[in-house]
Amino acid sequence: MYHNQCIICNERIADPLTIDNLFSELDVVCQNCIDKMLMTTECRRCPKCKKKLEEGEANCLDCMFIEKHFGFVNNVDYVCDYHEMTANLIHQYKSNGDILLAQAFAACINAKFNRRYFRQFDYIIPLPISEERLKVRGFNHVTEIMKYVKVPYHEIIETEFREKQMNLSKTERMRQENPFRLNYPIKDNSRILLVDDIYTTGLTISHARSVFLSHKHCEIKVLAFARA
Repeated sequence: MYHNQCIICNERIADPLTIDNLFSELDVVCQNCIDKMLMTTECRRCPKCKKKLEEGEANCLDCMFIEKHFGFVNNVDYVCDYHEMTANLIHQYKSNGDILLAQAFAACINAKFNRRYFRQFDYIIPLPISEERLKVRGFNHVTEIMKYVKVPYHEIIETEFREKQMNLSKTERMRQENPFRLNYPIKDNSRILLVDDIYTTGLTISHARSVFLSHKHCEIKVLAFARA
C-alpha cells in the first residue's frame, strides 16, 4: 500500500501497490475531489457550444452572435461546469500561481476523455498567452495542464498582449483586432482541437479559430476545461 496526499483537500490517498503501478507516478488528486470537480448541472444545453440555455431560449443566442460576426459556430466539448469549486481552483492556479493544480485539472481531463478522443486530431493546440503575461505568471496555464494530460500538442499560435477580457464588454471585445496569428504552416484537411481553460461567450476562441479561415476544409473542435 502506498500513501500520498491530495493537493486539493490534503486527505491521504491510499492505493494498493501492484506490479501495474509500481513504476507509475503517484496520484496527486483523490477520487472524491475529481468527482466534485466533474459535477455538471443537468439542464437544457446548446448542442454545439454546450451553454446552459435560459428558459424560453429556443436557439443559443451566443452561437447566433458568433455565427453573425465570424461565420461559424463553435463545437465545444468541456470537462467541468464553472461552479464554485472549479472557479476557486482556477483562480488559485492562474492568479496565485499554484502551478501544482495543473495536475488536478489534467486528472479531470484524463478521467473524462480517453486517449482515443485525442488521437482523432492532427493538431492539438493550446491557446497561447502573450510574452508579457508569461513573464508575470511564469507559465502558460493551458500548456502546463496539457503536459500532464500527456498527449502531443502543438504551440503554433501566438498572441499579442490583451487586456483581461473579463474587464471588457462584448462590444468592446468585438472591436479589438484579432490578437492571434498562426506561426507555422498546417496541412490541409486537418482535424484541429483548440484547448482553453474557460469557455464563456466564445469570443476568444473564435478569434483564435479565425486564423484558420484560409484552411476551409479543416475540421475544428474546442475543448474547454470549464464551461461557464
